[in-house]
Order: sequence, then C-alpha cells, then structure tokens
Amino acid sequence: MTLGQIERVAEDVLTGYDCGAPPIDVFGIAREEGIELGPGNYGDDFSGRIEYHRDVGKFFLFHPDPETARHPARMRFSVGHELGHYFLDHHRELLIQGAAHNSTSDFICEDNLEHEADEFAAALLVPGFVMKRRLAKRSFMTLSEVLRMADDCRSSATSTAIRYAKFTREACVVVISEGGRVVFWVPSEEAGAIGLRFLSRDRVVPSGAPTAMASGEEGGVREGVIGSVHWFPDRSRELDLWEEACALGSTGRVLTLLALNNTC
Repeated sequence: MTLGQIERVAEDVLTGYDCGAPPIDVFGIAREEGIELGPGNYGDDFSGRIEYHRDVGKFFLFHPDPETARHPARMRFSVGHELGHYFLDHHRELLIQGAAHNSTSDFICEDNLEHEADEFAAALLVPGFVMKRRLAKRSFMTLSEVLRMADDCRSSATSTAIRYAKFTREACVVVISEGGRVVFWVPSEEAGAIGLRFLSRDRVVPSGAPTAMASGEEGGVREGVIGSVHWFPDRSRELDLWEEACALGSTGRVLTLLALNNTC
C-alpha cells in the first residue's frame, strides 16, 4: 500500500470513531471493534501480537500491561501497530488465514507489512490535522517541539519524529543510532532532493557531534552546527547542518534531527 492509502484508512478510523484531539484512545477503538485485549507482562522484547481465533470468530490483541509498561508511549504505539494489522485489509486477510507473529514496531524492522502497520499507527496517534496545525505558522519544528508533540499525543518519540520528517516541507533527516552507529534513518522529501538521502546502516556517528554527546545520557537535547560531510561524505557540496539529539530513555538509542542550519 502507498502512504496515502494508509493515511486514508487511519483517517477513516479516526472519523468513524469520532476521535477528537489526541491522545487517541487506541484501547477504546479496539474494544469497539470487538477485539479482545490481553494485557500482560510478556517480557522486555515483546511489543505486541494480534491473532484471529477461528474457533470463537474473534481477534485477540496481546500487549504490555499499561500499569507496568516501562515505556507507556511506545506501548500505545505498539497497540496502534497491531490495529494496523487489523484495519489494513490485506493484513487482516492474512490474520484470518492463520498468520500471526510477534510484531516489531517503531519503524526499526525492515519487513514491509511491519512498516505499513507502523505507518498506520503513526497516522492514528499523530493525526494529519495535528501535523497541519503545528506547521501552520511555520514549516519546521525543532526536536524539542517534536518531543512535546509526542508527549501531547502520547506516542513514541521515534515514530513522531519520523511522522514529522514525512510530513514537513523542511529539508531534514531523522536518524536513530545505538552504540554510536546508525540503526535507521528517514529523510524528508526535500532532504532527499538536495542529496541528504543516503546513510549506511552501521555508519559510525561523527565524533564530538551532538549525537555522540547525547549517547548514554538521559534527558535534555544536545544541539549544534555540523558540516554535512560528517554525515553525508558523498555529497558534492558542503552544507551547514543544525544537529539536535537526545537519548531515548533507557533504550540505549539516540534520536537525531538533522536540518539545514538557518541560524547564520
């Protein structure tokens, strides 16, 4: 499915359940659909799982217990991800045929179905009208503003930042790193157009950069100017970038937002 098609499905769900301003009640949507919820302590590596039980003709959605979840926003995103498997027609058909597996959410997995479910969850938890309202006065957001939007929508910081990169007209790149190496990245359309598109997985984070400084420390945003050559050495012309980075709680990962430096 295209991103536009997934966005329309999420918008239809939001409209159909008369969802107002975030945070969106993902559990209420599931209950209204007749999905049996199965909260529990399934281990740190468990994100979520939805199954169709033919013997009772019902869907069951297993997820971390909201009362004990270490990362509540990420848990909500995982529930939205499982709802993506339910509301996206070809996903639901596979579930009815007996397919089921433990999902990996937050855009890290390379599986196409998982990416589609992630896109649905992001569009559900951070609706398009919220993005348009936030970007109405100016076309860009700082990392701190993205993090506040994630808090307001009670969605994960990673998914909200990626949602922003895919929505904004700003030339920017969202990078997720762990252990000083790139794990995942998403360029905005404008960033790709000016040559800020290609990073390599396992690329070493630039030494002394805000991303390197943020690694291992919780709280606060590190920021500063950095030359594009440090992140994109194959680009023919050097650009000044504004780099903002913060640790993602106790996950060991760092969220980075790279954008053109407009402070000069």
